[in-house]
Amino acid sequence: MPTRFILKTGVVLTIDYQPQRFGAGERNKMAMNRYKKYRKFAGKIVILGFGSIGQAICPLLTRHLILEPQQVRVISKLAEEEKIARELGVNFRLLEVTRENYQRMMNEELASGDFLVNLSTGISSADLIRFCQEKKVLYLDASTEPWEGYYTDESLSPSHRTNYALREEMLAMKGIAGPTAVITHGANPGLVSHFVKQALWNMARDNNLPISPLHSAQDWAHLAQQLTIKAIHIAERDTPDYL
Repeated sequence: MPTRFILKTGVVLTIDYQPQRFGAGERNKMAMNRYKKYRKFAGKIVILGFGSIGQAICPLLTRHLILEPQQVRVISKLAEEEKIARELGVNFRLLEVTRENYQRMMNEELASGDFLVNLSTGISSADLIRFCQEKKVLYLDASTEPWEGYYTDESLSPSHRTNYALREEMLAMKGIAGPTAVITHGANPGLVSHFVKQALWNMARDNNLPISPLHSAQDWAHLAQQLTIKAIHIAERDTPDYL
């Protein structure tokens, strides 16, 4: 059954949540057929890190892509996550990825046309992207990460072990011709941008504004201007496990 939330603004948010698992039988297969399939993916998808986000993404892959569970490979340093991966029907490799072994691991796991979804911490996003660019592998992550110990490495000056320095390193790779790499696309920044765009689209529709597909940041800014929106504020609250 759909779940309805009434927000403080009076807006009613309806979420149709149907928990799905890959290997759960014909009933789940029929349910999965209700969802729009956006495209066929013929390569391999490697998920690096398998916390709550990785576990939530797995069922979405076959829900919205035409692919088989066997095309998905999870790599994690936590043995207890193997049971979850097996229940979801995807492959699992127990490995702690380090500065010393990441290239060997990626050469073993990834080839041209594959997709790396990096949901790990303590593994350099920049080094992974460089490899993916060279091997023609698609890339997505939820945050820009350095190698473990980066922030406390006293061999680097304080200014060279900051998030700003990480950002500058990533920007230096911008414009290099190669496969797409989408960075820092988690919840915020990331998912919230899609929510804002959908809200703008809904407001335009409700106000009978003529709209067509929007392709650039300027297009979305122009739509907000047409709607006389002066500012958009996004706030979040991270809830600790003990609350």
